[in-house]
Amino acid sequence: MMGVDEINEAIGNNLSAGDAAERIESFLISKEIDFTYDKYSRRYQCIKRSNSENDKIESAIIIYIYVDSNKRFVSSEVIESYTMP
Repeated sequence: MMGVDEINEAIGNNLSAGDAAERIESFLISKEIDFTYDKYSRRYQCIKRSNSENDKIESAIIIYIYVDSNKRFVSSEVIESYTMP
């Protein structure tokens, strides 16, 4: 699984300010990242869950891709999240 740094690098290398929704979605599909679009927050939301060997800790990488009112790329945020059952 790609880590936070690799995902940030991939976004930086593939998406630029003003890129259309089709380009954003094509990028996410090419990286096998499932996503939904939140029209109220104007962002794509993605979660990549890891297959941890530790049963007590689960981790995921959360990706937000923010867009403007025309669904054109503005910025992104990539966060690693840890949870316990």
